[in-house]
Amino acid sequence: MKLIYSILLLLVCSSFAGTINYPVAKLYAYRQKVIDGANTTYDKKTKQTNRNYVYLLIKQNRTIQIEHVWIDGISVHFTTKEVNSPVTIDAGVSLSGKAATQQLVPATTHTVLQILTDNSNIEDSKVIPAKYKRYNVLIQYREGSSVFFLGTHNPKTVAAKANQ
Repeated sequence: MKLIYSILLLLVCSSFAGTINYPVAKLYAYRQKVIDGANTTYDKKTKQTNRNYVYLLIKQNRTIQIEHVWIDGISVHFTTKEVNSPVTIDAGVSLSGKAATQQLVPATTHTVLQILTDNSNIEDSKVIPAKYKRYNVLIQYREGSSVFFLGTHNPKTVAAKANQ
């Protein structure tokens, strides 16, 4: 019986010893279809693009530097901006006729960092690492000398937006 308890204690201790304290608490990734202009004739195709909303929750007293962002396997230009939580966007008009909103990031005590992408390729783009090729959104960031990757396979879809 003592042997079993000793083995269990050893397993529990070894599992805690290998954990890494990541600086990012959570990644929120959303994709919104954006349709340009009004289509007045049925035979013309409207131009449809995707707008990406990407947010990182950074743990308190931690600082990171984002090095690369890949959207659908392509390295894209990006900028970052610290925003207040909760984060909401306009989601069109509800059935009652009032403006509707959708919450992207709930209220939190973490620092919320928004990653703004313009979906244009970087000419000398860094190739996405092979083991992360299946991620639709992938972020490479650094804290001190440690490099981390964080991504998602399926960004959530938000209500489509039509530009007039």
